[in-house]
Amino acid sequence: MLSEPSERAFREAYDEVHAAMRRRPGRETIYAASLSQVDRSFLRALKSACRILDIGAGNGRFALAASTDRSVVALDISTEAFTAMRDLATGHDSPTFCQASALHLPFGSCTFDAVVSLDLVEHLHPDHLDPHLAEVYRVLMPGGRYLLHTPSSLHGSTSLGLHLHEYRLRELGRAAIRAGFRPRWLCLSLARFGWVKTLPGWLWPVVAAWEAVWNVAGSAGLRKVGGRWYAIAIPDVDVDLVKPGL
Repeated sequence: MLSEPSERAFREAYDEVHAAMRRRPGRETIYAASLSQVDRSFLRALKSACRILDIGAGNGRFALAASTDRSVVALDISTEAFTAMRDLATGHDSPTFCQASALHLPFGSCTFDAVVSLDLVEHLHPDHLDPHLAEVYRVLMPGGRYLLHTPSSLHGSTSLGLHLHEYRLRELGRAAIRAGFRPRWLCLSLARFGWVKTLPGWLWPVVAAWEAVWNVAGSAGLRKVGGRWYAIAIPDVDVDLVKPGL
């Protein structure tokens, strides 16, 4: 996928990998049916949203949970993902399914008041982040929000090497600003207690500075020595990107 970053190569590679992982013992959770902590946190943060687009929807578990009394579209490029979606979704409140690329969203401008991605950005080729953010900006209503979760690059290699590029907050924030968004840090540290807040903009450089300190510490050997305790101090990159209103 790095040597040929086309939509066809992306779809075929992930279909093959996901099919293999679903057959492998102990890997069934690649399409887990139960909501994750991040799923529940994003649901709480989007209580007032009426039209939601879930990009990189996987088996559609978030989109299904968000579909009660509102319009939700679950989008994924993978045929394997769509098979899993149809297996999970039954009933009248199911989301609308859409097989498409995150780089070419088949919707008109200003269609959604919220967009979510929980497992996408780290799987994009690095050259495709800017086009993806531009597409999300286009389909969002003015004042709309893009809630994005991705593992921090400070954790080191994750997901069996399937992530093409992982980001730090500073790097992702710069890309969001280039696309026209106002980036904010979404604090999920207390999500297990039901508290999910978008923190004031002035805290963004504080968190970015914290990342920089831990990057130096990890490079100096603390990542290997500290192991799990080193990782606990590194929050994943959870951001709330706001499209400015008119």
